[in-house]
Amino acid sequence: MKTKKMINSLIKRCSCFVMGALLVAACQRPAGSAETDEARETLRKVDDSIAAQSPLARKLVEQGLKEAEDSFAFYEYYSRMGKYFCLSSTPDSMVPYIDKVIQFAKQQPESPRRNSLLAFAYNTQAANYHNFHKKGDEALALYLETYRLSLASDAKDQSPMICANVGDAYLAQNQLPEAAQWYRRALFLVDSLNLPKKENITLYLGLATIYLQLNDFDTSLQYYQQTEKYFNQMSVAMQAYYLNNYGNYYYYSKDYKNSLRLFLREFKNDVYGNTAPYNYLGTANYVSHNGSRPMNITWRLDAPIPAKYLKKTNKLVVG
Repeated sequence: MKTKKMINSLIKRCSCFVMGALLVAACQRPAGSAETDEARETLRKVDDSIAAQSPLARKLVEQGLKEAEDSFAFYEYYSRMGKYFCLSSTPDSMVPYIDKVIQFAKQQPESPRRNSLLAFAYNTQAANYHNFHKKGDEALALYLETYRLSLASDAKDQSPMICANVGDAYLAQNQLPEAAQWYRRALFLVDSLNLPKKENITLYLGLATIYLQLNDFDTSLQYYQQTEKYFNQMSVAMQAYYLNNYGNYYYYSKDYKNSLRLFLREFKNDVYGNTAPYNYLGTANYVSHNGSRPMNITWRLDAPIPAKYLKKTNKLVVG
């Protein structure tokens, strides 16, 4: 009887020890281990907020830093703070953040999560070189390394965007065939990874612009037409950029009747509170420009502005 009690007591103690060990193991998740789907989705929402330059973006990053469960999670959010500053009015404020992230990541054993973190940091650093310091060679080298890391990361869905960045870097150096090659690679990855087709918008537009510069008007038109399919999914800024580039196609191909469309936003918002679309005013010719960020451009319309728009265009200088 005593022996039986001793065995039962021993079993209970062992059970408590095992349960305690499991709890400790659960609380001490190894750094660099795979993220949960929930954590990855939360980080993706933060990325979207930063990209949209939401007023809440910084608060979301700071909250993530406070709630980070391990060093990897902390530096993932720390890198987002760097990206936040990269897109701000003081882009060089990102440097200390990104430098610390790179230093941390290089000290970690290679893993998909480590590669994803390092790729994000390199991509942000390359964007700073490319957009604000005109360090073309350094930016290109970093983008290429970012792409290599992305293929061995847990964020392969970012590889098309990185390919597009490589293409942009080649385009900035006027290496058009290389730029086109990387844009096409990005299109292939969007398809093979089953990503939303709207990811192709900037890729089609980039290819259309490249082939326009190569005077390959037929291929350029094909890509502009592919882009047009997604017109309603573009932001207003992207719509304006697309229309301007499409107008360049008509101009350089000497189709002057369609050389340029001038659009005017009739209302700031529609009845549903959404940003209003543009309204077609007809073709126009460039007259002059001045200033920068923003640049003021004067156009001369081929036909008078319809009367219903005159009150809303009284600030325009039109001959």
